[in-house]
Formats: sequence, structure tokens, C-alpha cells
Amino acid sequence: MLEIHRKSLHISSTTLLEDMTMANTAGRKQKVVYRAGQRGNRVSIIRERNGILYIQAWDTTKNRRRLRSLGHSDLNAAKKEADIAAGKMADGTATLTDHKYTFGEILKGWQNDNPDEAQDGTVQRRIEMFKAVFGRSFDPMKITKFQWKRFLKLRASGEIDGRGNTVDPSEREPVGENLKKDVAWLRSLFKWAAFHGEMLPRSPIGDYKTFPAPKINPVREVATEERVQAIRAVADQVMVDVKLDGRRQSVRSCFAELFDLACGTGRRIGAIRQLRYSDLRLQESELHPYGAIAWPSETDKQNRQRIAPLNPLARAAIDRVLKERPAIGSGYLFPAPRDPEQAVSNSLVKNFMRRAEALAGLPGLDRTLWHCYRRKWATDRMHLADTIVAEAGGWADAETMRASYQIASQQQVLTAVLNAVPEDEAVVLEMNR
Repeated sequence: MLEIHRKSLHISSTTLLEDMTMANTAGRKQKVVYRAGQRGNRVSIIRERNGILYIQAWDTTKNRRRLRSLGHSDLNAAKKEADIAAGKMADGTATLTDHKYTFGEILKGWQNDNPDEAQDGTVQRRIEMFKAVFGRSFDPMKITKFQWKRFLKLRASGEIDGRGNTVDPSEREPVGENLKKDVAWLRSLFKWAAFHGEMLPRSPIGDYKTFPAPKINPVREVATEERVQAIRAVADQVMVDVKLDGRRQSVRSCFAELFDLACGTGRRIGAIRQLRYSDLRLQESELHPYGAIAWPSETDKQNRQRIAPLNPLARAAIDRVLKERPAIGSGYLFPAPRDPEQAVSNSLVKNFMRRAEALAGLPGLDRTLWHCYRRKWATDRMHLADTIVAEAGGWADAETMRASYQIASQQQVLTAVLNAVPEDEAVVLEMNR
């Protein structure tokens, strides 16, 4: 195979033109701008009206010309490629052909070229998602519009999360801005592969729309204080089956502590249930009067470790855990009932919440179990600076938190309509009407 690479001009030998792809140039105005080699081994450089250059050679096995886009408009580089290709063809050691790069190979090249950006947690999440959706070894040039639209629909509707994993129907949430940013990053990756890495002839999704424009009405329920108190009142009644002395028994579960940590820290239940004893920073200080938690990067969506202080509610929950299950080291704070080496599972903590709702006589909220309490935490702090709240609660950025988690109450809407008159004055004005 003759692999022509703009940067390295590396050439490898293989069979004649067997993988060469024909460029669709029908109806386009073209001009031969350079020729190399003699008749029979001639290689031509052709320029289209848009400036893109093509390399052309004669396929003696099929008795026809083969044409491939170079993916760039640098004539000097194209001339060097043509000279090298013609020389190798004359020697009989190689001929013009394409090497089809896989998504994994493109990623590896991009990571080598951009080592700092490749370490970013959000970038790593995107890589994980696109690998899960399309596969590591897929050929990017074979992405169809059907596949592209299906991916956009799945991600926009919340059926898959930011890492490509399937989301439980009760926890699905429409995605907007994050999807736009993810798509923009993939476009930039393919643009790099086409014009800098010289791995693709063009961007395979250049003509595809960003969104199939699914008509989705976001449902973002926020827990009320009354709901929190009702759940807390029955939290200790949520039981779990365990084996003690060879017999199955029902004992008090860890739901009460999980719930108080969710309400006290505003963190995702996935991060809370995977906390370890080694993540606790319980020494009190001026900035951490109730201690702190070093939320590990492994359970953070941006792959960042964040140290956040505890409030009295969260510290009381931690103290109850330590009193009931004192331990140190890397053990899980909330171990699975049947395997202490594993964290309590996501499905089990969801079942805990469903049981608590049933015990409290509360109807389930639409498409949410635990996330409504994270929204309450963010909404209760709307009077504080967005950047600070986002950092304390572990959001990627303030924009994401504002768009998806802070939900204005009717009283706040009324205050805004009354031109930000304080609530007590608004009541007086209403009474004097």
C-alpha cells in the first residue's frame, strides 16, 4: 500500500490500488495543475474550483483512472506527494492507494498531537461516549445519515448518557447544550483528521445537521420541602434483606444516610453511593467547620477531584455511618448488602427511593427519582453566585446548572413581574390595591 501522508510523506508498499476509492467529481470544473512521472506511471494533481486538490493515477489492473481527494489545498505538498508516488510506481514497489483509518487510530493521532487537551475530563467523557456509540474500529467515512440522526435522537432525548450508557427511563432528561458541545468537538476532531492529521479526505459529518430537531418538552421536576420532610420521616423504615448467621433477615438500610447526603450536598446519587472512607476529610477547620468530602475524579463527570465542605445535615449522616460501620481505608461507605467489596448498586438505591415514596404515600414524580433533590439543592441557592453553586454541587459549569437544575418558583416569577420588589412589600402592595 502506498500511503501518502502530508506531514511525513511516508510511503509503504502493497498491492496495486486495491483500496483506492473513487471521488465523485461528475459535473465539477477541474484543472490539472501538476504532473509527475512518465506515461504508464504518471501521477497528476487536479484542482477543483473550491481549491481542494486530488491525486490521480492510472489503474493498470482495471484499465481506468483512480482519483482521491488529498483533503487540502497545499499545492507544494501535493507536488511532493505526486513525485514520491510516481517514483515508487516506476520502481514497481508501490502504487497510489488509501489507508482507511479507524476512529481509534484517529483518536490516537489527535491525542499525540494535543496531549494537554486530551487529559481534560470532558474530552475523555466524549471519547468514551463516541466509542460506545460507533465503536473504536469503525470507519468514520461510513457514518450514514441514519446512524447520525439516531445518535442525535438517543442523546437529545436522554436515552443514553454522556458516556454512551443506556439510561433508566425514570431518570432520562432531554439534553441540549451539552449535545451541541459534544457534536462541535467531534466535528473539530474530524476536521483535524482531514486537514492536519491527513487521515481523512474530508469530514464525514460535514454535511449533516447538528440536530434532527426532536420535539421534546423537558420535564424537570423539583422536590418540595414538604416532600423532603415526608421522605425523611419514613427513611428509617426502608429495609433491606441480608444474610446473618446463615439466615436471611430484614434490617434497616442505608437509605436515610444516602438521602440526607443527597439533600445536604446536592451531589448525584451515583457519586454518593460510591463514596469511600478514604474520601472523608472530617477534621474541622475555618473553611470546613463540619469537615469535607474529597469527591473523587472517578465518579465525577469532568474527571476532576473536588473538595467540598459539609453542612450539619450531611455531617450528621456521615457520623451515623461511622458509628454503625466504623472503618478506614478504601472500603465503600455504602457497601452492597451481598458483597461488601462493591458499592451499593444504582438499581438498589432506586428501589430504596420507590419504597420510601410508597411508605410516605407520595406519588412518583415524572421521570425522576433522585435528581429532583439535586434540583432542589440548586434552586434553593439561586440567590448565590452561579459559579460558586456549580462548584459546590459538582456541576460542569454554571450554564449547565442554570439551564437544567435551577427552576424558578411561582413566587419568584411574581417578584420578577413586580420589578424585583421584596416579597414583604409585594404583599403590602397587593393588600392596598
